[in-house]
Amino acid sequence: MADGVHRARAAIATSASVAILAFEIGAENQLIRPLAVAIASEIEAAGVDGLDAGFATVSLLAVVSGFTTVEVRRPERAADGPAPDALSEGAWRGLTDFDHHDAAFDLAIEAILDAVLPAS
Repeated sequence: MADGVHRARAAIATSASVAILAFEIGAENQLIRPLAVAIASEIEAAGVDGLDAGFATVSLLAVVSGFTTVEVRRPERAADGPAPDALSEGAWRGLTDFDHHDAAFDLAIEAILDAVLPAS
């Protein structure tokens, strides 16, 4: 199940400039719809249907798009400026160290899937 979400993330990430352009010209549906349909199909195949499948799809797409938004920043500019006083050094490193993004992505996806998939 999570494989489809990872493929969606990779598809958008490899064409981040296309994704940005699609949103700028109002063509985001052509980019997002095929991903949404693929994810929703996997969710329904896993036994979730109706409104629950729709909510799960939107939640997963939000994680994919959120991570894509964070990752289109250039890594060398992610930490521009000093860490805000309100954050610990570890929290700041987590926000600016791209090496940890895959683990954070997996954590978010697993939490959503655990919440919506029927217990096996």
